[in-house]
Amino acid sequence: MKRYWLEKFLDRIADRGRDLLHMLTEGSALPRLGSLCRALLSGVGEATGTALSREVLRAYERMDHEGRTAFFEMLAIEFGPDPSAIRAATDEYMRSNDPNALLRLMAVVEPPRQELFRRINMAPNGTAALVAMRAELLGLLAQHPQLKVVDVDMKHLFASWFNRGFLRLERIAWNSPADLLEKLIRYDMVQTIRSWDDLRRRLAPDRRCFAFFHPA
Repeated sequence: MKRYWLEKFLDRIADRGRDLLHMLTEGSALPRLGSLCRALLSGVGEATGTALSREVLRAYERMDHEGRTAFFEMLAIEFGPDPSAIRAATDEYMRSNDPNALLRLMAVVEPPRQELFRRINMAPNGTAALVAMRAELLGLLAQHPQLKVVDVDMKHLFASWFNRGFLRLERIAWNSPADLLEKLIRYDMVQTIRSWDDLRRRLAPDRRCFAFFHPA
């Protein structure tokens, strides 16, 4: 009940934020998505930020395979750290050995796309959407190795978001949701599951299977 109320509350915030948007409604898909991402990074308020993050995900979901590949390429090229800012901050720190200069260096080294992902996560079901986005990205790396930098950033964020302290340990049984059982067939690292009969044996009453779940 509380989760349902929270989701409806976030939806209302996003809807009110969308009423404040008077831009970014025209243009082809990729430039428009790029504009949405830059607007999201511009430091807007919570309501508008929630609305923008949801619009970013909706625009991404409407793209075909080629469009999504182009989006990841845009993230790699246009949302990376600024080399000139890194050089300047490095020179300042090497000159001064000042802790504040080190903090500035750490800030400019972080790619803006990391903060973009954090803000996209504000959208309702944003975490699940980002996980699905990374799954698609992983399928592109063999043919597009230049996108590895984007994957590294997503992996870095997920490592903190999915820290074991944030996860719930729950049992998986034969009567668990079908989509969860399908994931177990696909990803079980303990033993190979080739069929639903294998899965039924894996989840027999005298056996135990547990998994960590993120509350999002």
